Amino acid sequence: MKYTNFSVLLALVSTSMANALDALTDSNFKTACDLWVSDPSTATTTYGDIKE
Repeated sequence: MKYTNFSVLLALVSTSMANALDALTDSNFKTACDLWVSDPSTATTTYGDIKE
């Protein structure tokens, strides 16, 4: 039961975090790249890890 509750909680947190990121599109790609160069922390918060 503990693992089931933890799995559900982890899934909910992961989903909400993924939904909080701005999706990369053709129109915002250049802006995202510029932000990763000038302010990596904000870029990661806004768009997610560049490796993903």
